[in-house]
Amino acid sequence: MTLKKSLLGGACLGLQPLLLNALSVPTMAYIIRGLGATAYGQWTMATALTVTIGLLANLGLRGVFVRHVAAHPENASAALAEQLGVRLTLAVLSALLLIGVCVALRYPPIVIGCALISAAAMIATTASTTLIDLLQALHRSPTVAMVNLIAGLMITFGSVLVVWLGFGPIGLAVAYLIGPIASVTGSMLPARIATPSGASTAG
Repeated sequence: MTLKKSLLGGACLGLQPLLLNALSVPTMAYIIRGLGATAYGQWTMATALTVTIGLLANLGLRGVFVRHVAAHPENASAALAEQLGVRLTLAVLSALLLIGVCVALRYPPIVIGCALISAAAMIATTASTTLIDLLQALHRSPTVAMVNLIAGLMITFGSVLVVWLGFGPIGLAVAYLIGPIASVTGSMLPARIATPSGASTAG
């Protein structure tokens, strides 16, 4: 049964990114064409800077957390509370740094607007990945794959919709915020159920 569960989890985790990657190619082509070079460049500038600075919200903590919970599932609730506290603090500091860099470099207002929304997405992503890491450490791979798939589909179809409606880079940034929020929402109940102590995911 353990082997069967492991194979099922591995298959789910393997197929989920393949499906999203297959959808992302035509989606990105449509986004680039719909936004145009200038607007797409503005959104990409804010996104690339967010991804770079967002590395500070991790600092190698994810792997340590997953290994600790996998080895000591009875301490999952306390470990989750500690991990959320540290990583959300780092995410908020990274978000402030992101905005500061954009202002210091005198980016156009639309880029700063995209960066503000991307900063919120970075904080939500930090929370969602922490919950996802908990589920993965507790061997809930099918749940992880389902949450990631739903969040990815919401980003994919949401981004197409906002570009089709003509909302521009700001609208696209909002579409990319929806995914992490959906991931956090979708992970909270499974994480609470999976935590052996039954304690709140917030500690």
